[in-house]
Amino acid sequence: MFAYQMHETRSADLRREAAQYRLAREAAVARREERRAARRARVLARWVKAA
Repeated sequence: MFAYQMHETRSADLRREAAQYRLAREAAVARREERRAARRARVLARWVKAA
């Protein structure tokens, strides 16, 4: 029984760790996309200003 409980605890820890990793990756992707959108907006503003 002890081995099964250890297995369950370890599985729960791995699931939690994976969820935290996914959340961190999603946040990084969101920040990157926000920077790209801001960059596009600046470029478009310059084009509109120049025209």
